[in-house]
Amino acid sequence: MRILTFMLVLCGLILGGPLGLAEDKKCAVIDDFEAVIKRGDKKEVFELFKKNGMNDADATASMQKALGPKGLPGPSTIFEKGKVTSAEDGSWYVGYDKISIKDANNKELGFLSYHIDEVEPDMLEIGWSKVIEEHRGKGYQTEMFKKLFADHPEIRRIRTALDQSNLESFNQGVMNRVKAMSDYHPPTEINISGKILDRMTEKNEPYLRQLNECCSDYLKNLREKNPDKYTSLMKEATKDTPAWKTRDKFGFGSFGDMTNFKLNTYKDNSIQVFVEFDAQKIGSQIR
Repeated sequence: MRILTFMLVLCGLILGGPLGLAEDKKCAVIDDFEAVIKRGDKKEVFELFKKNGMNDADATASMQKALGPKGLPGPSTIFEKGKVTSAEDGSWYVGYDKISIKDANNKELGFLSYHIDEVEPDMLEIGWSKVIEEHRGKGYQTEMFKKLFADHPEIRRIRTALDQSNLESFNQGVMNRVKAMSDYHPPTEINISGKILDRMTEKNEPYLRQLNECCSDYLKNLREKNPDKYTSLMKEATKDTPAWKTRDKFGFGSFGDMTNFKLNTYKDNSIQVFVEFDAQKIGSQIR
């Protein structure tokens, strides 16, 4: 009903409104509009408005009105709560609570697995979050967090271990900051075998290979000789990740005592950083 009402209003605007467009070019594609809007793809909706005579500003405004805030299909999007029961939702998190976001046809668009400590009910532990690729960038993850916080207003801390999708941003942030250090010099020789480095690439971890080629010796020395500087660098790199930015948006913008930046070192001279951070609430407004 919402989409149909919008389309009738739009049709009337196009025919009789200030756009002054020819009737034979408008409203014949109303069924196409409805199908496209139901799919919820912002770019696709924008292009369809453009093809039907709107300038960029009008097409953007109409797209936003049709899809609702952040491109969400509004009333056609539903939430569902349950438990993580399969490896598809993260095998490490079976038994965790789960909130899913679904479309009107009950298709899962994304999910967020989590655990709330019974002893410390203000602590939220995030297991794994995922939005299917074709629906990323529409604000679904933010909507799931909003629903979670609305249901659990007592939450004041969020504990998160960075997954692979966030480690790429994190490692890039580490490399950028290391290379900007006045005492950093690019290694003339890498003391890690090519076989080990190739294995990182094969495991779809090119960012880990780049970190090792750039900074393995520097980070090991920094952690040993200046642990405070090491921790500061890691915190700043964490702020580059989508995980931190989402939490900061909801006011969880302070590092807690449980934050841990473990630098794993191996016999083959390679390194890997394990990041678990504790984000504490410092405000009450969504920014």
